[in-house]
Amino acid sequence: MTLRQLFEQQLAQETSGFRVIAGASNMAAISASQFTPPGCYVFAEKSSAEPNKLITGVSQRVIEQLAIVIVVRNVATAKGSDAADELDALRLQAEQALLGWVPSIDYEKIEYVSGNLISFSNGFMTWKDSYKTARRINMKDRS
Repeated sequence: MTLRQLFEQQLAQETSGFRVIAGASNMAAISASQFTPPGCYVFAEKSSAEPNKLITGVSQRVIEQLAIVIVVRNVATAKGSDAADELDALRLQAEQALLGWVPSIDYEKIEYVSGNLISFSNGFMTWKDSYKTARRINMKDRS
């Protein structure tokens, strides 16, 4: 199971406010799709490695960052206060489901990275939160 799939599974088990929790390839794919609000869409956002610590072979800590995009419908108020309240409640559910959770034996605890408003238009409010974890990659010298 991929890290993205593990995130989806954890969110499905530990939250109750989403009508849909699904994976995506990137933000553009989410923006181009039909929303089912309130929805939560997960994709791998970034991967980076720390420097190798060995002279012979490879041992690196790889930081994996995933994004969760939450989409809510905004129809009740022109300025979006109801949508913002719903969004905040859903973000809190996702945060409680993910913070400190260990996806598998291969990964470290999940940490929060950042969040930002993606859009507030066409009757939808879209927010992205980023979370990170890390794993180790190792390889013996091939010579």
